[in-house]
Amino acid sequence: MDLGLKGKKVILGGATRGISKAAANLLAAEGCDLAVFSRNGDALEELQAQLAVHGGKVFSQEFFLDDRDEYRALLTGFADKLGGCDIFIHSI
Repeated sequence: MDLGLKGKKVILGGATRGISKAAANLLAAEGCDLAVFSRNGDALEELQAQLAVHGGKVFSQEFFLDDRDEYRALLTGFADKLGGCDIFIHSI
């Protein structure tokens, strides 16, 4: 499937389970660069390996949404690493 997303930069939260994980896999297969976060660090490592096989950039970080300033810093840091952000999916 070609959704016209190749090269888009995506930040996705709650990425290790359910529809968020499915979305991450679809976006990676479409050629997006991804930054994903979740509370489950072990599952993030596995997910990052799965996503990387599609050839795009993949960044991940374990994150607990406890502080708004830390959340803002996480998102800003991901956007810096990706070179911007075209799509943001907050699904925690």
